[in-house]
Amino acid sequence: DRTKAGPTGAQALRAVQHLGPQQSALQNIQTTFTVDPNSLPIDLGGSIKYHAVGQAQATVDLGAVGASDVAVHGGRVTVRVPAAQLDPPVVDDSQSGAVGRNRRLLQDAELSLSDVQSQVQQQLSDAAQAQGVPAAAQQLATQRVRAVLRRLGFTTVDVSSAGS
Repeated sequence: DRTKAGPTGAQALRAVQHLGPQQSALQNIQTTFTVDPNSLPIDLGGSIKYHAVGQAQATVDLGAVGASDVAVHGGRVTVRVPAAQLDPPVVDDSQSGAVGRNRRLLQDAELSLSDVQSQVQQQLSDAAQAQGVPAAAQQLATQRVRAVLRRLGFTTVDVSSAGS
């Protein structure tokens, strides 16, 4: 009798893929760093401290789970999900800028945010990693996979991520 065999690997795969991209909640992030003077179009004659403020989130694309990532053994299913990817941080330009005595230097030089944008993005990305934004997305995706597969009828659900 087919019903006693329990859910199949194909059913598990479809259920997981159907969840699609799972995003962590937006998290506020901020960091203060010294701008790399070599990256600037002009020499400002000193170091510049920059305070960057923004928001970040990460995504786990469960739609990318493939058949080789799902293994079924009776009532037990093992799923490997992709590692969380940090989305590009959203910079809050109104709260970001040079700090301290260098603020005037930056304004006088007519340096714009675009001149330091790549450093701001990198610093906020690093801060988001350190703050655990990707880990939050990974945890969310794992919880959703477990829930959908338990509803499907699996008694044991093991979820790992590709990065671990």
